[in-house]
Amino acid sequence: MPITIVEGTDATGKTTFCEHYAQQHGAHLVHASQPTHDTWQQEYVQQLEQLVDQHNHVICDRWHIGELIWPKLFNRPSLFNTFQAYEHCSKLINNIDRLEIIIMQRPAFDIINTLEQRGEQDQIKNVLAAQTLYLDVYRTTRSVPITLTSLDQTTN
Repeated sequence: MPITIVEGTDATGKTTFCEHYAQQHGAHLVHASQPTHDTWQQEYVQQLEQLVDQHNHVICDRWHIGELIWPKLFNRPSLFNTFQAYEHCSKLINNIDRLEIIIMQRPAFDIINTLEQRGEQDQIKNVLAAQTLYLDVYRTTRSVPITLTSLDQTTN
C-alpha cells in the first residue's frame, strides 16, 4: 500500500498532478489543510495509518512538510517544535508503508502569472517565500528521500 505525498506552494501544479495520479493509479486522494489535531502524531502519522488501513494506495495533496512552512509565514504555532520532530515524523510515516515524497516547484514568473490569473495577487509574497522554504526542507531532510520536480506550465 504505497503512500505518495506531494508538497509545494500554491500554483505549482500539485493538485492537478495529484488528481491525475490518483485517477491513473486508483489511489485515494487526500488534501491536507491547516491542522485540526493537537499533536503531529495525531495529525500526520495516525491519520495516515487509518487511511492506509482503508485504501490500497494513498496520495496526499500536502501533508506534514507544509507544517514546517506555513506556520512561519502565517505566524501560527507549528506542531513541530523542532526540525528533529519533523524528521522523526517522516521516519514514522516511512515505516507505515512505501513512501514517496515529491516537492513541486515552478519558476517564480509562472507562479506569479498563475496567482494573478486566479485573482490571488495578495498571496504572491507568501507563496514565493514558501517556495524558498520548501527548497530548504528538500536540501536539509535526511530521514527520507525527497524528489524535487517541476511540471510544465501547460499541465496547470
